[in-house]
Amino acid sequence: MPHFLRELLGDRVQIQPFIHILWPGPDAWRVLPGQMRKFILTSLLKTNRISFQTKKDAFNFVQTCR
Repeated sequence: MPHFLRELLGDRVQIQPFIHILWPGPDAWRVLPGQMRKFILTSLLKTNRISFQTKKDAFNFVQTCR
């Protein structure tokens, strides 16, 4: 969703999602096709801020993006 908001509204809005589910580690993301995985992650990286329930979830997100 952040990708489409950025495309439509540009930098005029603050996008700050809160991820309410546990964020799996990088290995779990490998089951998705590469193009789909890349789109989801790059879309989330277009936000101004992103929040997770736990530090582990935030760590997993960073590791997955790397």
